[in-house]
Amino acid sequence: MTKQAARDHLEPAVAVPGSPRMLRVPLQRATTAQASSLYPWQADGGLGPRGICLGTTWPARAGWYFDPFALYADGVLDNPNVMVFGEIGTGKSSVVKCLLARHIGLLGHAGVGRQAFIVDPKSEYRPLADALGMTVVQLRPGGKVRINPLARTPGSGETPEEALSRRTRFVMALLSSLAGHPLDREEDAIVGWAMEALMSGARDHVTLVELAHLLEQPSEAMATRAGLPVAELTRAARGVWVLADKLVRRDLAGMFDGERDVAAEWARSGTGVVLDISSVFNDKPVLRLVMLSAIAALQSTYMADAGSFDWAVPRRFLVADESWSILQNEESTRFLQEQWKLARKLGVANIAVCHRVTDLGAQADSGTAIAKIGEGLLTDAQTHIVFRTSAHVLDATRTALGLTDAEAEELPRLPKACALWKVRGRSAFVSHIRADYEKIFSDTDSKLTP
Repeated sequence: MTKQAARDHLEPAVAVPGSPRMLRVPLQRATTAQASSLYPWQADGGLGPRGICLGTTWPARAGWYFDPFALYADGVLDNPNVMVFGEIGTGKSSVVKCLLARHIGLLGHAGVGRQAFIVDPKSEYRPLADALGMTVVQLRPGGKVRINPLARTPGSGETPEEALSRRTRFVMALLSSLAGHPLDREEDAIVGWAMEALMSGARDHVTLVELAHLLEQPSEAMATRAGLPVAELTRAARGVWVLADKLVRRDLAGMFDGERDVAAEWARSGTGVVLDISSVFNDKPVLRLVMLSAIAALQSTYMADAGSFDWAVPRRFLVADESWSILQNEESTRFLQEQWKLARKLGVANIAVCHRVTDLGAQADSGTAIAKIGEGLLTDAQTHIVFRTSAHVLDATRTALGLTDAEAEELPRLPKACALWKVRGRSAFVSHIRADYEKIFSDTDSKLTP
């Protein structure tokens, strides 16, 4: 090659308008990382390629990949929990179903890799369960399936003290939710003494029916613990006995009053379990109780292999749709927060689906217990997915999630299936992509469309 030919190769001619002469521009070589600076704010690296693609960012159209477990392992997240907010019909459940389907379909196999456990208040997840081969358990008052939310599976790695504490917190949340207010100090103590008596000897099979019976007829051991005659303790316990009796003989009769320990059974379920509780969806007070009991029962599954090698334990999603139902009460919200704090220890990513941030009580008077718990839940979920939001809760959403003015301004105008993702301070508007075959199990308004 001649010197002139080499020069022409390295310095392509560029015509200058209005001039007969040619301008020689040196040939430049650069990596894509360097070249991207030529188009500032047009290219978005997202969260990186580790994870499952859920859609594209807007307006850059870069791929949006998300895997809470990989992000936690990489140090991007301190916890894998997720909270989803948005108006009805904006695509909240759809994106959750697609996320589960892709994680389990690509990374789950025979109970290894990924599993999902879903509390389904509206019977919307059965098509997803059918597509993934998940076990569906339908619970209804007076039904044939009666499970035990107080079950403790042998080999779980829990000490007797830990098991007692976990079960007692759940019972407190359940009874206070039924009462509509926190238990007073005497009631709290009586329930604690009853749970101690039930679990003496590290019993694995303790039921709500046994608890109700013991509150109706306190034992000598309980009376000694209380320093009261049995007759006097019986009178003092009547208030909490009435609540417990309502659980096992009225509101929840035929649902959570059995002895069935389903942890071992569900652990073998492969891809996961859907708890269908749609039979009580229209009874809001009962729905809260059932949601709490369902979460407690599902947690026993995680405890079943807490002592196993990490590589042998699948990473799990626990989805609580319509989570607003349990976030209106201080004790039930506190119980949920305590379960979320176990996420890292148990390898569980909790996903709570709500309508609005105000469901958390995070905008209550500053300093109140419910406000602090709501703020804690938001902190314990470092991934927030916000779909279209009503203008009347925009200020509350902006404050709770730390949105910029531009982000808040865009929320009321978001189209369906588009959401603002906030991942530990990183923000992106994402247009979620859904394949045609995924519409079979993710389209919740199919009956309204021709």
